[in-house]
Amino acid sequence: MNIYLPIKPYSQSIVPKRPEMGIFGKLKNRHMKKILSIALLALLTMGVANAQTADAIAKKYVDAIGGAAKWSSIKNSKMTISINQQGVDIPGFIVGDVSNRLRLELAFSGMKMIQATDGTTPWGMNQFAGQSAPAKMTGAEAKGMSEEEFLDKFIDYKKRGYSLALDGEATIEGKACHKLKLTKEGHDDTTHYFDKESGLRIAEESVVAGQTIVEVYGDYTEVQGVMAPMKVTQKSGGATQLVITISKIEYNVELTDDMFTFPGN
Repeated sequence: MNIYLPIKPYSQSIVPKRPEMGIFGKLKNRHMKKILSIALLALLTMGVANAQTADAIAKKYVDAIGGAAKWSSIKNSKMTISINQQGVDIPGFIVGDVSNRLRLELAFSGMKMIQATDGTTPWGMNQFAGQSAPAKMTGAEAKGMSEEEFLDKFIDYKKRGYSLALDGEATIEGKACHKLKLTKEGHDDTTHYFDKESGLRIAEESVVAGQTIVEVYGDYTEVQGVMAPMKVTQKSGGATQLVITISKIEYNVELTDDMFTFPGN
């Protein structure tokens, strides 16, 4: 918390001179100085306390999902998923690794949708929308894909260039939550909501193309010693856009480079 004191220097005093104060006036002045010093100290320590609270909330969350040490032993993952949109279930999978390589693939009625990156080049293909050949992503789509990270952002977040600030409290899905804002230079800001009781993250809020998107996390399950949400509900304007159900999570599986590399590279 930065404290700005709007004090401007003057070459000449604009306050009329007063006669010398007696002992009572001097004592009174010292008393006022002490009060001001205490008030200023309170403001300064309040900023430190807020930072410590944000750190404590982040630590509680990391501990709740298994701890940083346990997550450091996980090098990649594969999630078997189903996306329900407008009453239609579309099966698929998501794979990713510590090099921030990522691939989402959905298949339905003989068509596929792929979004992938090798950590450098984001690309995709969407046969549902008539795009039959893979193409490199550009603009906001490429930026969003490039900002995805395998390791949870709250694990060693300071070392990874993130800043965290306490942003009040809120009730999400009937749960009292701490609200934290996560920022990083060159990345879009995100707001996260953590259950006060369990420490688990309940929701994440971001702005995509001027639209506020809220992802609600639920059905946390322990898999190989770490906790992960098995259901993600994406909302916009209070309305549900899609629901992702994760039926299986596997860690440290066999992955190949061609899963992530743009075809032809």
